[in-house]
Amino acid sequence: MRSTDAELHRRILAELESEPSLKDQEIGVAVHDGVATLSGYVDSYAQKAVAVRAAARVSGVTAVALGLHLRAPGQRGRPDTEIAHAVADELQSRFQHGDELRVKVEDGWVTLEGEVELFTYRQTSEEAVRHLPGVRGVTNAITVKPPELVEDIRAKVEAALMKLAHLDMKRISVETEGNKIILRGTVSSPAEERQAREAARSVAGEVVVEDQLLIAT
Repeated sequence: MRSTDAELHRRILAELESEPSLKDQEIGVAVHDGVATLSGYVDSYAQKAVAVRAAARVSGVTAVALGLHLRAPGQRGRPDTEIAHAVADELQSRFQHGDELRVKVEDGWVTLEGEVELFTYRQTSEEAVRHLPGVRGVTNAITVKPPELVEDIRAKVEAALMKLAHLDMKRISVETEGNKIILRGTVSSPAEERQAREAARSVAGEVVVEDQLLIAT
């Protein structure tokens, strides 16, 4: 009776764990249709050879694909699969747009793909994962949706300012520049300037609000 991939996976892991020279190594195992793929990091070519022999001697394994890499001296690596899970978990736990992104990892190099509404989302996503353990670098292929969203936020900012009865909206303009909202015009006092700025930021979310309001003298 042919062993299932899940059974082969368990048996390969057991064989690897039985090898004393592999005790402290970071080796990932995937099995598909009897073909075992080893990934991760080891300290020497000898350990790579031991890992291949251990997987190959498991009955039912038809071939072994080698994705193991040598760890640089003094460096601890992480399997790409583990890094990918860590990156995905970090994005989903920190950002509301985390589910919209796709993560690829090859030799510790992370590629982020997908589409987000704001440029700040694109930037902060990269910053959030760049320093995770095992990440060697990040290619940010995230694209930003067209700027219609900023126009919607501009309308919300104007509505918020209109609720401040003491403001003269004839003297204030709300403009957009890329993914940024700009307040221009004049107000009567520092208090009015502060209230206008805070009202705009309260509805702008992560869109940058640039305050260029002048105080009339």
